[in-house]
Amino acid sequence: MKHLRRILILSLAVLTVLSLFSACGEKLRDDLTSEQIMEKVLAAIPTEKGYIKEESFLESDWGENAQTLLDGVSDRHIVISGDSANNVDEVGIFHVKDSAKTEELKAIVQAYVDGRVLRFRDLLAGYNPQELPKLDEAKVEVRGNYIYYSILSEYATAKALTAFENALKAD
Repeated sequence: MKHLRRILILSLAVLTVLSLFSACGEKLRDDLTSEQIMEKVLAAIPTEKGYIKEESFLESDWGENAQTLLDGVSDRHIVISGDSANNVDEVGIFHVKDSAKTEELKAIVQAYVDGRVLRFRDLLAGYNPQELPKLDEAKVEVRGNYIYYSILSEYATAKALTAFENALKAD
């Protein structure tokens, strides 16, 4: 009986480990542009004023490693709130060329987001404090060869991340 119990426990442990490996092996798409993914993200988080594509990529905003980021991605799509005077909403998606550089590029995006949060926190405290909770929800995530970042409300962050992840799921 003792021997049977050990075999059962060991079998369950092996099954648990195997299920973890199979859950982590989900195949993600790599054939979409950042703009195609962004369309799905924006459809999940509509706002009254909509979003505007950020045409200018200011190296001063992105820091000394901005060119490294630009050189490391095949495309990018960044949008800001259509009411950016009263709303700090911002979402960006980068398609990384070489997966070996993903963590390095993620660190650049994280530094940018951290800088935005610091800058906005002081600015918003005085004139638009209802936007402050969005700063606490700022996210940088990597899925496959894509880097996602957002500064959105808790609700919009959850919706946007789900749309981002669903867009990348292989059929």
